[in-house]
Amino acid sequence: MWFKQIQAFQLTEAIKHNAAELEKKLEQLSFTPCPPNLPSSIGWASPTDEDNAPLVYAANKKMLICLQIEEKLLPATIIRQKLKEKIKEIESTREHHISGQEKRTLKGDIYYSLIPKAFGKIKKLYAYIDTENNLLLLNSASSKRMKEFVSFFKKTCPDIKIKPPELKKLSNVMANWLQNDSAPQSLTIENACVFQDTNNQSRTIRCKQQNLFAPSMQALLKDGCEVSQMSFTWNDRVTFTLKDDFTLQSLTYQETVLELAKESSPIDVQNKQEKQDQFEADFIIMSAAISKLLTDLLILFIKD
Repeated sequence: MWFKQIQAFQLTEAIKHNAAELEKKLEQLSFTPCPPNLPSSIGWASPTDEDNAPLVYAANKKMLICLQIEEKLLPATIIRQKLKEKIKEIESTREHHISGQEKRTLKGDIYYSLIPKAFGKIKKLYAYIDTENNLLLLNSASSKRMKEFVSFFKKTCPDIKIKPPELKKLSNVMANWLQNDSAPQSLTIENACVFQDTNNQSRTIRCKQQNLFAPSMQALLKDGCEVSQMSFTWNDRVTFTLKDDFTLQSLTYQETVLELAKESSPIDVQNKQEKQDQFEADFIIMSAAISKLLTDLLILFIKD
C-alpha cells in the first residue's frame, strides 16, 4: 500500500469518530456490483482486498478507506456505428431525414440497450484520514476522481467537514526558490520542471534532466514564465513532483524508507497472517512519511 500521488484536504475540526464508528457510516453506502441495466456503481469497499474485511483499516492514528467504482466499458465508436446503421435502416423506409432530436433519442436507446452486454471496469480510490494532523489524503491526481471521492465522502459522512488547504500561490514560491536557490533545507530541487508562459498560455516548456539553475533555465523566469510544477526530494526520503494546485505526483520512496518496510516485513510472505503483517508495516511506514511530508509542505505554503 504505497501512495503514488496525493491530493490533500484539511479537516475543519478534529474527527470525533473512531474506526468502528466510521465503519458504520461507510457500511450504509458499501459497494454493490453494478446491475446489468446501469452504467456504473459506487460504494465503499475494504482497503485490504480481503473477503469480509472491515471497511476501515486503522493503524498508528491513521484510518485507511477505499471507494470502489465500477464503470461499464462501452466505446463511443460502437455507439456511433450502431446509430449509423439504425439511421440508415429507418431513413430507407422514410421520405425525409431523421431530425437531430430523433438522433439523440435513438443514441440514448442504443446506449441503454448495449449496457447489459458491456464489461465492467473496477477503479479503487484509496485515502486515509490522519487523525493526528487533521488531514485527509487521497491517492489520486485526477480532478474527476477527486470530485467523485469528495462528493461521495461528504454524502457518507456529512458531519466530517473537509476543505482544500488555503495556500499561497505555489508558482510564485517555487519560482522564488529557483531564482534565488533558496529552497528550504528539507527540500532538494531536482532536475525536472514545467514552465508556463503567463503571456502566452499555449507556450509550455517541459524540462527533464536539466540543471534548473543554469542560465538558460533562469532566463525563462526572467522572460515571464511561471513554475507550474517542479520535482523535489524531501529529506532524502521521498521524491515527488509538486504542481501549482498542491497536487503531488510521481511519488518515489527512497531506500531509507523502503529499508524500514523490509525490516518490518517477513522475508518470504507465504500465509495470510504474513501478508497482513506486511500490509500493516507498509501502511504504517508509508503513511508516517507522507503525513510528515504534507505537514512540512503546509507549513511552507499555508497563507499567513
